[in-house]
Amino acid sequence: MGGAPVENTPPSEGSDYCIVSEVARVRLLYSRSKVYVYRSADKKDRISGFICVVQGPDDQYYIAWTPEALLSEHDR
Repeated sequence: MGGAPVENTPPSEGSDYCIVSEVARVRLLYSRSKVYVYRSADKKDRISGFICVVQGPDDQYYIAWTPEALLSEHDR
């Protein structure tokens, strides 16, 4: 996905694709909240986020993880 910003554009009716950038569409296959990244062995040093698996227009599969702190309440 190359770090392209995700727009707040819902899938069109009858489609399960959403717009990720001006030139690419992806299909969300799986998402999960409360997926943690541990920066050290200390539990206090973990970062909560969302992980998703998407299928790109080239039929490739991508995994993305986004920290919760970077998402607005609406996007969560």
